[in-house]
Amino acid sequence: MTEENLNRLLGYSFYTSKGKFELCVHPKSKFKMKTRLKDLTGRSNGMGYERRKQKLKEYIGGWIGYYHLANMKRFL
Repeated sequence: MTEENLNRLLGYSFYTSKGKFELCVHPKSKFKMKTRLKDLTGRSNGMGYERRKQKLKEYIGGWIGYYHLANMKRFL
C-alpha cells in the first residue's frame, strides 16, 4: 500500500502520537456526517419532531458505534 492509501482506510485516518499509531475519523467522513445531520435536521424535510428525533438517534448512535475506536475528543 502506498502512503496515500494509508491515510484513509474505511473512513479512518492514521497519525502518530508519542511514537504510536493512533486512529481518528477522516475529515471526509466528518464532512459527510455533518452534511447528513443538516439533511436530517432541516426544516423542509417533511418529518415530524418525533420521527426526526428517532432518525437522529439511530444515525448518531450508528456513527459513534462504527467510529468508537477513533480518537474523537475534539470532534464530539
